[in-house]
Amino acid sequence: MTFKLIALDLDGTLLDDSHRIRTKTLEKIQSLSRSGIRFVLVTGRMFCSARSYSQLLGTGIHVISYNGALIVDEGQSVFERLIERETCERILRLCDPELLLIFISDRMYVKSYNQLVRSYVERAGVAYNHFLGLNCHRNLPLKFIYAPLEDLEIEESRIRKSLGASAYVTNSLGNFIEIMHPEVSKAEALSWYSRRAGISMDEVLAFGDGMNDLEMLSQAGCGVAMGNAPDALKKAACEVTTSNQQEGVYDFLEKTFRAAACR
Repeated sequence: MTFKLIALDLDGTLLDDSHRIRTKTLEKIQSLSRSGIRFVLVTGRMFCSARSYSQLLGTGIHVISYNGALIVDEGQSVFERLIERETCERILRLCDPELLLIFISDRMYVKSYNQLVRSYVERAGVAYNHFLGLNCHRNLPLKFIYAPLEDLEIEESRIRKSLGASAYVTNSLGNFIEIMHPEVSKAEALSWYSRRAGISMDEVLAFGDGMNDLEMLSQAGCGVAMGNAPDALKKAACEVTTSNQQEGVYDFLEKTFRAAACR
């Protein structure tokens, strides 16, 4: 199979546990990019948080952020899905406001500074702002993150049931419940992006480690689960590589494109 586009999740996939791209992986991506293969980062992170990694990898590497709710090209939003106001109001009633992160116009808003906010700011390298209410903003949120202190599965089920078809609910990083517009997913945004580039999904190679990568890995020509991914994702993927700590992205790219060069 010939791959023309490679989609990479960030945390737990391209990045190691210290949130870095290791040297062999970086050099391999840059080499393949120079040979004409396109890369796109597909992440739950904010655009402003993911942009530094795309810049490190090289020019022409775009970012699909917020799990597919936002695509920015040359500084302009070319794809955007905002959560409807009524749904936002329901989310604010459903969730403990102290455990909620709200993302509006590529900025993060919180009720107050606490351990959740501190850890997110340190990991993502972003600033935080105090949330004063939906009416204080021109735009509606791109995404909510809810981080319950316990019973993640129970809370996720409760939120899914309460919001129904009005939102897309998934989880990431083990303790985050992510809530977005119902038409948002990494797969949907990647499909839109690949069509715009004149590439079919059969020609896409995608890597991920979390359940928010499930649709993307399932719909790509080949979906690769990381060795650190949950078993459910590994079962749904067509291939499994080594972990992010072992440079699993590099391992799979080296094996795949070395084999292609030999044919």
